[in-house]
Amino acid sequence: MLVAAGYLASTLWPKVVVVERKAVDNPPGAVGAKPGLQTFADLVVRVCPAIVRITAAPEATNTASVEGKSAATTRKSGASDALANPIPPISATGFLTAADGSVAAASRAIGSATSLVVSLNDGRSFAATRLGDDPLTGIALLKIKADGLSFLRFAGSSFPRAGEPVVAVSSPSADGCVADVSTIAADSMMVGDARANYLELRPDLGRSGAGAPVFNEQGRVIGIAGLGMQPEQGAPARFILPAGIGIRRIDAIQRGTLDSSPLGIIADNLTPALAMRFTDEADQRGAYIALVVPGSVAADAGARVGDVIISIDGKAVARSVDIDAMTFGEGDAISLALLRRGQPLELTLPASENSGGNSGAPPVRTGKNTESRTTPRLP
Repeated sequence: MLVAAGYLASTLWPKVVVVERKAVDNPPGAVGAKPGLQTFADLVVRVCPAIVRITAAPEATNTASVEGKSAATTRKSGASDALANPIPPISATGFLTAADGSVAAASRAIGSATSLVVSLNDGRSFAATRLGDDPLTGIALLKIKADGLSFLRFAGSSFPRAGEPVVAVSSPSADGCVADVSTIAADSMMVGDARANYLELRPDLGRSGAGAPVFNEQGRVIGIAGLGMQPEQGAPARFILPAGIGIRRIDAIQRGTLDSSPLGIIADNLTPALAMRFTDEADQRGAYIALVVPGSVAADAGARVGDVIISIDGKAVARSVDIDAMTFGEGDAISLALLRRGQPLELTLPASENSGGNSGAPPVRTGKNTESRTTPRLP
């Protein structure tokens, strides 16, 4: 009898264990699991102090007097003044990128207004200076003067994978934050788009999502919603500008160097994950093309987003700063050695348009920023 019981126990017990394992809920992020709502809820609470609402200030109002008022007071006083100074209504989302008061937003969401008010979720509102706009990506950079500011950290330049859950956080009334949960559906490489670097969301974030930061499950900003594909006014925020190129263009606005690329390309660092994405070799060195300026010599020569630059005129390229440091003689053709999906390729940029540091970009509105510069922080 004991022998038979032992045999049955040894035979059936592993099956019971397997059943117990199948009955356990999938952890957040596991294959087939739904996004961890509690994880996102904690994240929203944590990042909400750095999410801002942007509104237009009536032209007749002394914007300096707005500083220090509560958001509710600012809205009430602005209502009567708007009758004498009609301004298209603006209610846009942005977020603080540094402790110095730098605020990233979507140009299309705030229009052409220059008198702007940034409202925080702690009840404070501040007059904002518009430092500049990047016409290539649609980023607008504002600046407020305030103490005790929270700000967000950008993720590195590695793309999230298709299928990963993300959350966009906005603040429509500066009285708490709204979360829109979505999923990474594709990137520009997947659909063969050579124009710009972007990530696609499904479902989209609606018309109010432009300018909202988009977070991964680790709470880092992986991109800015509603940018990267130059959507029309009022279009849903379906695309994300990745964090890597966002950081570089914000820094270019601060430096006043938006239109300083003579090649007509914007490059970013090739991390091991991106190297695998673009070349199937994790240890590949180089810088990848994150943006090709429309109408530039690089665009005419056939450069594409995702091309990995190995060398320029025989000079090795290991990081994007190597390209930034290069100078090119007037009237000289420029040779790019590339990898496109792992295959070697050489492009020659014609000499006639290389001089003068003109990237072929459209005119840029930007003010000269004489204050100390704080680059958005990486992890």
